[in-house]
Formats: sequence, C-alpha cells, structure tokens
Amino acid sequence: MWLFRWWVFYPLVAALAAGLILGSMGPGLIAHDPRPVFGRMEDGALVLDGESLAYPQGSADTVHFIARNARWAPVGLRVAVLPDQGPAQGAAQGLRIVLAPERGAELGAGPLRVQVAMRPVPATTAPFLAVGVDRSGAQMQWASLPTTQLAGVLTFDFPAGDAAAAAIAIRPEATRADYNYGVEIAAIRITRAT
Repeated sequence: MWLFRWWVFYPLVAALAAGLILGSMGPGLIAHDPRPVFGRMEDGALVLDGESLAYPQGSADTVHFIARNARWAPVGLRVAVLPDQGPAQGAAQGLRIVLAPERGAELGAGPLRVQVAMRPVPATTAPFLAVGVDRSGAQMQWASLPTTQLAGVLTFDFPAGDAAAAAIAIRPEATRADYNYGVEIAAIRITRAT
C-alpha cells in the first residue's frame, strides 16, 4: 500500500504532529491588537474580566501575558514590571485597559472606586500594585496598595477629575530589581464612588 511507503508515511506523520501541536495552542497564537473594551454592567458597576482583559495596551515599563483555561478562554491578565522602574507616575506608564467611550461616559467624571481582584504569581509576586485612572489623556491619577501572597481584592479610590475615565492602567511596583515582579488580575470592578 502506497501510504506506508517511508517517503509518504513519515512526512504525513510529521505534518499531523505539527498540526496537532499548533491546534492545541488555540487562539493564543494569534496576536490581538489593543482595542477598547465594553465589559459588562453588573449592579451599577462596570466589570472587566475574561475577554475584557484580553486586549490591553502595552507599555515600555511592563510585560504581560493573557492567562487562559483549557478551552483557551481568557481567565486573567498577568502583568509584571521590568526591573529598576521606580514608582508609577505619569501618563506614559502602566499597562492600559482602554474603555469604550460609552462606558467611560456612563462612569462620568466624578469620583471612582476601582476594585481589583488579584492572584499572586508564584515566587515573583510584586509587593505593591499601582492602579491609575486615565481621564482622556488630560489627567492621570495613580494609587498604590500593598499586595499579599493570597488571592484577594484591592480597593482604590480616586477623586473626581476633569473628564470621564478613558482607561484603567495597571502597574506592579517592586523594590527589588532581580526579576520581573507582577500579579495576575482576575477582574476589575469600577463604580462611581459617593
């Protein structure tokens, strides 16, 4: 039978193996460009999780990775700061999750509460997490809180600004410069503070 000739059989097996390996990698092979996200509204809060965390806008001071489950659905966003970056400040820093203009308008220019559900990263969890609210490029507000070695929720409060929120910036902060220290973000919940 011609199929079992070595010059046919081995190239077919190699092609099949390569196809299985590439197929098992799923959509993780396809680079996703940053884009504004809608999230979902839940009890008056904008919730960003899953697919909403899969399209961040990178920055020169951070590295990131989309965590996925066995079906390749996004389940988290791992972000780490590069060594020797110092504390977060200014509009050019931090990984950004750009909000759709409609969502930013719903949140308004008033005070905001940002709750970040985070998970530690084995061995290289950042000791601090800074979160920023980018208000249409005109104003960047940063707040920083210590992290723990356990999964939890960090709550950041931001004062009113001149414009509606356009993006949420995330930037781990590390005091050591030997590795890229970071956290995994499971969800972000944004509400109007009172």
